[in-house]
Amino acid sequence: MSLQDRLRTMFTLSDLPLDVLVVVINFLHPCDILDLRKVCRSLHCATSQRIVWLDAMNRMCMDNEVFRPTFPVSSMSILQLEYATTITRRWMTSACNGSKKNAEGRWRRIRHTPITEVVHPDINEPGRFSSVYLVPGGRYLVSFAQRWLAVWDLGAPLHFGYLQPLAVEPIRFFGTFLVHATPDGSGLRIMIAAPLRVNVRYSDKEVSIFEIYPASDKPRILRIAYHQIPHRYCMNRYSLSGDRLILFERTTLAVWDYKADLWAYWSIDADQQQIIVTESAIVLLQTMGVSVWPIPQATNPISPFSGDLPIPLQPPVLMLEYPNRNAIHSPEGLCDWYSGTLQPQYYDVRDATRDDGTTTKSRFKVVLKPDLSGGELRPIGTFDMFGLDTRLRICEDRLVAWWNDPEEVGVEAHIGPADPDDSESWTNHKPQEITNFTTRLGSGLEIGRRYIHASFCPISARLVFCIQEGSWNLGIIDFSPCPPKVS
Repeated sequence: MSLQDRLRTMFTLSDLPLDVLVVVINFLHPCDILDLRKVCRSLHCATSQRIVWLDAMNRMCMDNEVFRPTFPVSSMSILQLEYATTITRRWMTSACNGSKKNAEGRWRRIRHTPITEVVHPDINEPGRFSSVYLVPGGRYLVSFAQRWLAVWDLGAPLHFGYLQPLAVEPIRFFGTFLVHATPDGSGLRIMIAAPLRVNVRYSDKEVSIFEIYPASDKPRILRIAYHQIPHRYCMNRYSLSGDRLILFERTTLAVWDYKADLWAYWSIDADQQQIIVTESAIVLLQTMGVSVWPIPQATNPISPFSGDLPIPLQPPVLMLEYPNRNAIHSPEGLCDWYSGTLQPQYYDVRDATRDDGTTTKSRFKVVLKPDLSGGELRPIGTFDMFGLDTRLRICEDRLVAWWNDPEEVGVEAHIGPADPDDSESWTNHKPQEITNFTTRLGSGLEIGRRYIHASFCPISARLVFCIQEGSWNLGIIDFSPCPPKVS
């Protein structure tokens, strides 16, 4: 048989049965699925199956910890699913290629939504925004004012006009909050810590946990937990994970199961800069390294802040020091939304700041063995950035941070190297250069000097910011092509 005859008898990808093709396609990135569609009719048919895009949506949400109610998949068309699963790659590709389209041309769409009506029987003022948080996925926004908390559905298609919040709740707010998904992934939990009395040097503090299911028929913000902390305690570090709130006060590290109102706590002999929570461990970022404790079962009904209780000292099960480094400054890890998830634990530390405002940073990855019997602070590389520090967000295989300066807002995307093979010795791993891409989100816009607070979601390429134009407004910029209409 000639070579030509043998080639005729060979099977190609398009010869596979449709159900087998669908399984194979599930290993591809959504953008690669669209490219595969162009090959032939049989692959066009296979890549147009709804199950292919439902699986692609599920993978995209899992890989990026997207808030599931962002996308009403049961009512989305195949075209809408294709758009939602590929917008992240298309925007990131444009940003990393240095394209100006996302800042100057068809990639940028802007609307200003005046907030003049916040309806609640106990709130008689519209209030001025103190902070905003765009939930990963970009559809839902949590906003804070001094006297109220609100949750908004921004939707996917842009439309002009007034936005009404899904729900509003009276609160006290002075800057400390966390937002996390409920354990079932369909709701939001919001932690707020605030002093009980304003403009008083010594005031007790209240810590409240609120819950809302924004995709329900009648969303309501409900307070599901509350704890009062005496003024002699100075709480300044928190992490929300599942039904637990991890708190750090001076030398006391506490785990509060706020659903059962039970505690676990111990004393530590170290400073700390940020709390990182994995599925099974509490990691404290410190100036000389990181300390690791397993997450204990909360069984004590007595709060460590209820009196002068004896709190035992408990050393970490693992202490990882920086290799050949002195004390570091300002470690910044992932946004607390990723607390308790399977996401890799990356964080950045500040090495030096130059006169022009550029900061040199080093990136590390906390690598722990499953039983916490060993681990490593793996150096990834160094890079430069300009602007204020912000917590990192995950966007496919990249970490994204945004910053603001008096003239413009920018988003910096860092693309790190892939992890070394698991068989490679940890101690032999050397940091690699981090390719640093920067794209400016706006220049000469109304944001600039009047910018107050903002939040950026790279998954949807959406920026939300507060701006004053005679009254307080909410501005939204979408750095993406117009999507198909989504219900």
